[in-house]
Amino acid sequence: MNSQVPPRLIDFHSHYYDEGWLPLPTPQGTSGIARAWPLLTNIEDQLAIMDVAGIDAKVISAPSSTIVSPVEQLPLIMMERINDQIATLIARYPERLLGLATIDAFQGKAAAREVMRAVQELQLTGICIDCSQGGRYLDAPETRPVFEIAHELGITIFIHPVSPAGLTERLAHLGPYWHAAGQRHRERCQYPDPAAQWHIG
Repeated sequence: MNSQVPPRLIDFHSHYYDEGWLPLPTPQGTSGIARAWPLLTNIEDQLAIMDVAGIDAKVISAPSSTIVSPVEQLPLIMMERINDQIATLIARYPERLLGLATIDAFQGKAAAREVMRAVQELQLTGICIDCSQGGRYLDAPETRPVFEIAHELGITIFIHPVSPAGLTERLAHLGPYWHAAGQRHRERCQYPDPAAQWHIG
């Protein structure tokens, strides 16, 4: 008799938002985000869809660039509020939800302190950071404290996509495989800890 426990199916790239987090009005119209908004802001409906799809659990995150614009910093007090609420949701549904802390990596030591709090006090299992902000990228010196504390804690970093103005044009001459070069760069990074990158194409 085979007593092996079947593996759990976990959705890693999944978002949740609270309307109270957003400084802007609720998305309207026929855009993808507007159509998805009722689901993105209702965790019970998300869980029901998981049941239909046969998904055992999922990791929820809320990238900062989807709460403020991709060129703005996310206020520290908002980071704390978001992470507190994510932790509350996980405590409510511990068998179904895991969570990544929302971190604006471009805020240096203040962001690193929030990483420490989110992991040690809130028991979140990793962090979600944007790949760029206002023309800066993750090799900017101000992101270093976040990478250092994540390395020290041994947590996973989810690098979420942002599409800075003009980036596509600047990379076009590299051809369709420029994203492979980006992956190789990550592999050479001095912080060789678990990291998750979004899909491209």
